[in-house]
Amino acid sequence: MPVKPALFLLLLLASASIAEARLWVVGQNLPGAADANPGTPEQPLLTCNAAAQQAQPGDTVLVHAGIYRERIMPARGGTSDQPIVYQAAPGEAVIVRGSDAWTDWQPVAGQPGVFTAQIEDHLPAGAPNPFLIKVNVSGNDPDIAARPADPAAPLPKTLGQLFFNSRPVIETDSESLVPLQENTWVATADGKRLLAHFPGNPADLASDLIEVSVRDRIFAPRLRGLNDIEVRGFVFEHCANQGGFPQTGAVSPRSGTDWIFQGNTIRFAKTVGIDVGNETWDGKALKETNEDQKVRTHDGGHAIVEGNTVSDNGLAGIIGWTHNGAVIRNNIVERNNALGFTNSDVKWEEWGGIKLHEGAAVIEGNLIRDNDCYGIWLDNNYTGSHISRNVVLNNRMAGIFLELGDGHALIDNNIIAFTRPRDAFYPGMGIYAHDASGLVIAHNLIVGNADCGILLRTVSDRVFAGEPVHTSHTRILNNILWNNSRSAICLPYPGDRAADNLSDYNVVSGSRDVWLGFDPSPTLFAINLNKSQTPIDQVYADLKAALARGNQPAESIPPFATWRRYPTLSLVQWRLLTGQDQHSIEPPDPLTLVLRPEVPVLTLKVKPELLQLDCPPVEGVDHDFFGNPIAGPHIRPGPFQDLDQNGIERILFPVRALHPSS
Repeated sequence: MPVKPALFLLLLLASASIAEARLWVVGQNLPGAADANPGTPEQPLLTCNAAAQQAQPGDTVLVHAGIYRERIMPARGGTSDQPIVYQAAPGEAVIVRGSDAWTDWQPVAGQPGVFTAQIEDHLPAGAPNPFLIKVNVSGNDPDIAARPADPAAPLPKTLGQLFFNSRPVIETDSESLVPLQENTWVATADGKRLLAHFPGNPADLASDLIEVSVRDRIFAPRLRGLNDIEVRGFVFEHCANQGGFPQTGAVSPRSGTDWIFQGNTIRFAKTVGIDVGNETWDGKALKETNEDQKVRTHDGGHAIVEGNTVSDNGLAGIIGWTHNGAVIRNNIVERNNALGFTNSDVKWEEWGGIKLHEGAAVIEGNLIRDNDCYGIWLDNNYTGSHISRNVVLNNRMAGIFLELGDGHALIDNNIIAFTRPRDAFYPGMGIYAHDASGLVIAHNLIVGNADCGILLRTVSDRVFAGEPVHTSHTRILNNILWNNSRSAICLPYPGDRAADNLSDYNVVSGSRDVWLGFDPSPTLFAINLNKSQTPIDQVYADLKAALARGNQPAESIPPFATWRRYPTLSLVQWRLLTGQDQHSIEPPDPLTLVLRPEVPVLTLKVKPELLQLDCPPVEGVDHDFFGNPIAGPHIRPGPFQDLDQNGIERILFPVRALHPSS
């Protein structure tokens, strides 16, 4: 069949466009590299940003090994069928740093290992001084002065960082502490010098590499809203960035759409490692941004963050304000909030391994461990989000936290263990939600957390979607909750702010909490009355009546004086009072589990009672943690459908992909 002239012309134009796509070669260690070169293999460019200013849709920027001390600022984006690709040369270490090497350090007399350097002598011409600016996570002024300051008071944290032979030196808040403690530094109260006590008390620094963060972004355009850019295989580290709002990640699409970040390492940002959303609700606070771009939002989002390692960032690993459907898959997210920020430091909570605002996120197959903050935190709408098949270990406050929403979100087939406490309000829950409704929590393994396995409660009088927040319409099904230090499940008492919650077909087991003052069942359920209209004495009366209807002996009624402080219930009491968990089981010592977080490897054996529990199907949950189908007639509780009495021993990460790679 002959090709029509119009169609032939379109094909010809498309072929010409593809043919024009070219390769830009960058290699600071290649012979003859210079930014005046054409960027060919024979005449490579010296810097990444030189290529970023010239690359057109369809082009690839190939970067060879080296340490590039620069900010890469793409001048333009690509298109859906012709993205611009930034690619580290396969097998080569391509490191982009927001730090510069400082060499002019002077020893301090009589203080071994202590050196000082003049700040202004080392800053690039015209560059802002990060040691004069205070870390500020809230949505207020991002340029609050940190220096000069009162030397007699604790000195505020600045945006700067110091690295000794590629390892971070710890910022302290007093000049007098630096001589007393190795591996510390401070910007002096007058803001003119750095004072540092290097590890090992070196007599000189001739053989040491001293680096100081001076750039507030590493890979980020100046223009907002560039689309279809792919970034693959780089190491991005050392950034003097401000954080939480505006969300200024060391690596950032700056409100662009359809970016892909794959196979990178993003670490040692002062605050946020990578942001994937619209940066801020108030564009006026954005720095280095044209006035016509300081609008409330751009329609950015739809980023894919896959196969990266995001670690050791001061505040948060991956963060997104109105991210519009981010996909975060198969990453290692660890040791974030590395600087241990608290409310007393920054007055605003934005710390998390992964912290997203807005719905339709896919968070799947990640290893999220050792963060000094929530492992995953979805805040201010999570409708349509799916949190699945993640390994969430040894984080702080809560493994998975959902806040402020009233829409469907699915949390399934995750392994959540060893969450640590921060304080009495965040004492280390496995899965936690407040002011949040419409969740489905299914087929998870929740083990050894410092507080409840699952805790839902209403804590505020906020409004969401025009209605007062509540904790309702949540389903807790087919989970294994074992050896959590407080209750396996804690739900709000039914009322106007909590209705239509259902928990069932769970396997629950735990150890006795002898501190309660009475001898409860080893498996503890609990209720909470946060924002409830029901007084505790009424709940106690309801419990007594329910136990009487269930023909329970009088001695099964706990003493009110101690019970009222933490209203715990045995499985029998829980069923009679709330009607929940009618099919759940409480086998003694239902499983034997060894979980090695560093590898991570799981060894798991179960008792026959667990294998005999047939669970109902849950809509949207059709595969288990390992990718095995979930189908009747025998659906197992927990995330492993191939369990038998022989048990399993498996490596948990990387998680088998259920989706084609981007």
